[in-house]
Amino acid sequence: MNNKTRLRYYLLILCFPLFIVLHGLNELPGLIAIPSAGVLAVRYALIALAIGIFSALILRDFPRSLTYACFLLTGFFFFGVIKDFTRRYDWLDALTPYRFMLPGILALSVLVAFFLKKLSRPPARFARLLSALLVVFIVLESVAFVYRYLIVGAPDHQLAARDKETIKNIHIPSGSEKPFVFWIISDEYSASSVMKERWGYDNPLDSQLRSKGFFVADSAMSAYNNTLYSVSSILYMRYLDSIRNHTVVDYADAVLRRRQLKDNPVVEAFKRNGYAIENHAIYDLKDHPTVAVKEFYSESTRLINDQTLFERTRRDIGWGLKHIFSRNKAYYDSVDNAQSLIKLIDSRNRILQESLSAAERRRNDAQPAFFMYHLMYTHAPFLFKADGSFDFSTDWENGESKYIPNINYSNRILNNLIDSIMRMYEGRNYVIILQGDHGFKFSESDPFFEQASCKILYSVYCSDKDYALWNHSLNAVNSFRILFNKYFDARLPLLPGIASNIFPR
Repeated sequence: MNNKTRLRYYLLILCFPLFIVLHGLNELPGLIAIPSAGVLAVRYALIALAIGIFSALILRDFPRSLTYACFLLTGFFFFGVIKDFTRRYDWLDALTPYRFMLPGILALSVLVAFFLKKLSRPPARFARLLSALLVVFIVLESVAFVYRYLIVGAPDHQLAARDKETIKNIHIPSGSEKPFVFWIISDEYSASSVMKERWGYDNPLDSQLRSKGFFVADSAMSAYNNTLYSVSSILYMRYLDSIRNHTVVDYADAVLRRRQLKDNPVVEAFKRNGYAIENHAIYDLKDHPTVAVKEFYSESTRLINDQTLFERTRRDIGWGLKHIFSRNKAYYDSVDNAQSLIKLIDSRNRILQESLSAAERRRNDAQPAFFMYHLMYTHAPFLFKADGSFDFSTDWENGESKYIPNINYSNRILNNLIDSIMRMYEGRNYVIILQGDHGFKFSESDPFFEQASCKILYSVYCSDKDYALWNHSLNAVNSFRILFNKYFDARLPLLPGIASNIFPR
């Protein structure tokens, strides 16, 4: 290739990563930060140039090199699309495990290079077609980007006008004592009625809580059977818009809900009323990053990055990739699995310890605080035996047989946490809301899925023991509406708990 042809070649090569990033920005407006997308584009450009140089070195002429480079770039950037397609069909997925697929991709790459090398004439027409397609795709995506981001403007996915309207009149009446509020979520904690019917387990927690003065709802429901959806609906005090899936939460949904959780009406209402915010949940808030272990990551660039060969392989296989061809794969995988479980155990214990420390620090404060705790002891993978010892035989699935032992251990933890808070704040005005965010994760084929996935533990303690506004069949979407009505003179109407709102669609 002469210098002019070489320049055209590499400019066309760079069109590939630019198209990928622009397409991601246009497909998911407002979810991917432009600066982050720019960094991703630079990284992809370097990868594309490396592939282009490799292709030019082994095939020399423009048509062959461009054809081969586009073949490799397609495999790299669209690997996730291919993998998603194979998973639609069980028989095809069974034929394409990673231990066959990755060597197959390498072998196919060698064969295509050999075929192009041995062609008697360069594929000039095909190369011209590829060149034209790359230019057309870039032009179309560029026009769409200008229209979406510079003319129309991308949505910011923050508090909508109706949310601001909801909270503008939420205020503590003059002269009223502001209660400390502890919101404790025990993730995936089902209602006691579900445990009795499914596992024959008589959960003692309800009676233990009542003996402490709690109101315990017998038939409480979450609005959704997924943490991101359920917690978002609680903190927005309404059912969510534009939920596209049933129970499968794709990464775009997840990024949207994480973005919304950062800036939500409930936290804003507390802040407007002079509350300190103690975020010990598993996600960040605007101006209040969690001091606990963050379980919900919000790297929006993963919406694009997860489709690439490297990232999709790393996501699906993780540490198992290191041993994919090892004769002792099962042994090494079990060691790595045990190490990952130890890290999870440590993170769950740290969330609890930091939650207790936060309550201790503020026990004598004049300024009231809103504490957000999110405990993971009852969430899969189920890591504990009933006595609190570690269960290294667990896996990352929903292991039903291990659920109740973790409930037993969690009950001890929850009782100790509540007793500690009540002892620290004795004589003060405070509220404790203890609830599950959703119930046990039954599979969709399970008869319990429709009837029990959203039946949750829900209990509340008010230091004045006045529970007139709470009822046994409440939907958690109304939790803070009730609280604000009682203490903040909010006069918010309660939303109906309609069955059609229970599951993500």
